[in-house]
Amino acid sequence: MGDRYLQRVRHMDQVWDALATCTERGIHVYDDATSTMTWQSYADLVNGAGRLASVLLQHGIQKGERVLLCAETTPNFPVLWLALIWVGATPVPMPPRYALTGQYTFRERIGSLLRHFRFYCCHPDEEADIQGIAAEQTLDIRTLSLPALYAETNKQTAPVPPRAVLDASDHAFIQFTSGSTKTPKGILITWANLFANTAAMWERVEVDPLMHRWISWLPLYHDMGLVGMFLASVIAQNNLILISPACFARRPLQFLETAHRYDAHYCSMPNFAYEWILKRMQGSRIPDLSLTQFRWMGTGAEPVSPRTMAAFIERMQPFGLKPGVVSPCYGLAEATLAATLAPPGEGFMLSSDGNQTHVTCGEPVSGMEFNLKDGRIRMRGESVATHALIDGQIECIADPDGFYDTRDRGYFHEGRLVVQGRADEMFVINGENYFPYDIECAARGVEGVLKRRAVCFQLPARDGARGETVLLFERLSESTEQDAMIEEAIRAQVLCHAGLNLDIVRGVAPRAIPVTPSGKLQRLRARTLYLTGHFEHEAIPSVCTEEAG
Repeated sequence: MGDRYLQRVRHMDQVWDALATCTERGIHVYDDATSTMTWQSYADLVNGAGRLASVLLQHGIQKGERVLLCAETTPNFPVLWLALIWVGATPVPMPPRYALTGQYTFRERIGSLLRHFRFYCCHPDEEADIQGIAAEQTLDIRTLSLPALYAETNKQTAPVPPRAVLDASDHAFIQFTSGSTKTPKGILITWANLFANTAAMWERVEVDPLMHRWISWLPLYHDMGLVGMFLASVIAQNNLILISPACFARRPLQFLETAHRYDAHYCSMPNFAYEWILKRMQGSRIPDLSLTQFRWMGTGAEPVSPRTMAAFIERMQPFGLKPGVVSPCYGLAEATLAATLAPPGEGFMLSSDGNQTHVTCGEPVSGMEFNLKDGRIRMRGESVATHALIDGQIECIADPDGFYDTRDRGYFHEGRLVVQGRADEMFVINGENYFPYDIECAARGVEGVLKRRAVCFQLPARDGARGETVLLFERLSESTEQDAMIEEAIRAQVLCHAGLNLDIVRGVAPRAIPVTPSGKLQRLRARTLYLTGHFEHEAIPSVCTEEAG
């Protein structure tokens, strides 16, 4: 099996055949509702998917239907996804209602999407919002309650329907990126894209599906969690352990403990998750754990801090973390997922672009071609999507030569990609390029700043003078004296590590800084809110606890 199997997979029928006979490997899911771990073999998942497919057909979901679904980490999610594929529908994963709070509400997220879909497989507490929006826009959309669907499946007596025939050019799923709420962009990922990216990923990180286990807490509506953990594991039939993002946010050390207990060899997380683990290790009882079994721990989904990586590696060495295991990588939804990766044991190097030090993110995966024009990262290849669903219309997102412009800036260092930051968020002061993330990373190290809750941007230039640089940070409580101390510490930290004198530093309420559904900072939106005076009037919650997300 192994790499040879994955390199041969070009059709879903091959995957169905492999899944149906796989009784020794499967998916563990930690059920938050019952605090228990459930396990289903891939053969069990196929059997459940066939029964649920009958129910979906009875509700009118046919081949070619694009179906919105609540992508909550539950034991039933894998069965639902496979059942949709069984009937030939295209899954469109969405964040659960409870995952969207503050500036980015559930209604905002789905408000401009509903008119383009006929079905939403949802959690019961989402139905009122969905139907409310549908009524406001006079839409005809059916909400299918997930518990009701599963109850119907348990009573199902109809024969299992034949599986839909799927071509390589058919859409495997639609991944909506977490940018604007007004016209979200749904990346159309074909089966050819998905099979190519899975093979390239597992080849580069040297996964043996018969031996190796993955563990993940990442959201199943985000490309890293959906593709890198769930779908790639289904295609390869390697063992997978899933816990929910909420569980990780509450108890990040339990994630490492679970990885030890289940002998997990691989995982991947954003930079902030490593910071969150480090913070919890300062004031919590450290469980008995060992990281000796890990072969590769990826970090991506946002710029990677060299200081965070160094601190994590040093802190985890007493627990058996081997050299070269922690591995920054680069990917995005438009590339299906992975664009550059380093193999186990290689780790990363440091590279300077003049005023900042960055980590290398590995070499391009098989089939991926890069073109760094004017410092902007462009890519094309078998894994790269060429079209997206925008406001109900399919639009090309690649240039005439097939390259996709990521809007990130970067360069290659000894054949390995270095990502500097977003081109549209970079600003220039006295001839030097600055990226907000580097400044935010320095600020987050100051005591009193909530983790991941600092955002930097530059204001528009006025009267011929350069725009002021602003940094907003979230704090637990409002205190003029404490704010002044934190502001002074932030200025010193940013000057030391980024070489920049900030013009404006200001504390704001918890959860006031806007983020996307996957937790990424919305810097341009924060700037707009600042210019309109939003932060002059934001309320301070009377009670707040620090959290990861």
